[in-house]
Amino acid sequence: MEQIVPSSLPLPFPDTSFTFGSNDGNLYSLDCESGDKLWDYDIGVPVASSPAVSGNTVYVAALDAFIQADDGNGAKGENA
Repeated sequence: MEQIVPSSLPLPFPDTSFTFGSNDGNLYSLDCESGDKLWDYDIGVPVASSPAVSGNTVYVAALDAFIQADDGNGAKGENA
């Protein structure tokens, strides 16, 4: 089983999942009950903050000074 080490506090969702960033440059979503990985998104640099959500979009700051956003339809980055 793959071990994922969070670098941020997890963000819980009502659907029994939680999302967090990692030093390996990924944003992960895990199932709270089983611990199974639901999805991951490769940011490419270590995550520097806990995720935040607005509507259907998850935001997280990365160490490259970009704010990453993923709305499930592809990610976009904004220079912070």
